[in-house]
This record gives sequence, C-alpha cells and structure tokens, in this order.
Amino acid sequence: MNNVHIALHEAKADYTTVNIDLRNRPEWFAIKVNSAGKVPALAYGGPKVTGEPSPEAFMLAESAAGPLPRRAEALQALLPPSGYAVGEWSIADAALTPVLKFAEMALENGIGTFTEDAGKQALETFRSPKFARLQKYLEDVKARPSFEESYHEVSNICYCLNYMAVYRPNYEGDYHNCIQSNFEVEAGYRGHEKPQSFVELKR
Repeated sequence: MNNVHIALHEAKADYTTVNIDLRNRPEWFAIKVNSAGKVPALAYGGPKVTGEPSPEAFMLAESAAGPLPRRAEALQALLPPSGYAVGEWSIADAALTPVLKFAEMALENGIGTFTEDAGKQALETFRSPKFARLQKYLEDVKARPSFEESYHEVSNICYCLNYMAVYRPNYEGDYHNCIQSNFEVEAGYRGHEKPQSFVELKR
C-alpha cells in the first residue's frame, strides 16, 4: 500500500491505518468495509474503525457532501476565465461533465451516504457565489445539444436508487421518500416507468 500512503500524505489527509490479519479476518471487516474481504480497502467517513463492529456501515465510496466543496474549489481554480476546461470544447469536458452533474443530481435528491443536512449544506455551498465560475461552466456544458440528448434525469435517479438499494441497504428509507415527489411529476419521462420502491428493488 505504499502508493496509497504516499497519496494520502501528499493530500495531507487525516487517516487511520488498520492492519487486518488475512488468516483471521474479523467478521466486521467484510460487513462494514469490504464485502469481498480483500485488502487494501478504503473507508471514508463514519466512526473510527475498531476491532468491534461499528454502529454505522462503513462506505467504500466517498460521499458527495464531504469531499465535493474541496474538489470543486480545486477544479474551479483550474478552469480558464471563460469557455470550457481547456478553452475550446474537448474530450476533457466530455469526461468531466457527467461527474459534476451526477454529484449535483445526487445532492439535489438526497441520494448518497451523507446526512440530509450535510447534503443540503454541500448543495448550497456548491451553488453559492464562491463557485460562480464552476456553475457557469456546468450551465454552458448542459446547454450543449450533446448533453441534452444524452442526459436523462429519471434514468440516472433510478440508477442511483438501484445502486443504493443493492450496495447500501442500511440507507434505504429516506432516499426513496425524499425523491418520490419527483417521480410523481416525471413518471413516464422519456419512456421510463415510475421506479419500484427500495423494498421491492432489494428483492
């Protein structure tokens, strides 16, 4: 894991290393950290790792609410004063746009491993004057025909719901309820049917 440690040090990240005995893996490791039981593994957020199962599930995927403002700040600093990522439209924009929009969509709909308050705060920060340039960039990209033709809000929300239901079963209720009203309005949008509930998806 030398490369991981080097990256963490370079990022000045606050982290804790937990050594796992591969011949006698603790039960909580597969349940809370890596379902495959393999190392190395990263867990972001949640309580400190101990030898006993924690009261909350460890998440391998980073939540959007925590890292987003820091990453948005770094990304905005790299953007030119106007235009796209490198001035003219390029493959860099095609790669970057879905990531930004997906994060925004997750925060808007409360889908993720963050609390409702943390999600709202991150979204407010993301839409504040502090990130005016990044927001202008995202709006410019979203206005392109290629984005309008390829991005389907309902499909992406359905995908997130399915992902959370399968891989984040401890986070089932609130995420479905908080976006239910969106589907009531948009059911059938672009030919997509209204999704099932989390309970049904898990079966």
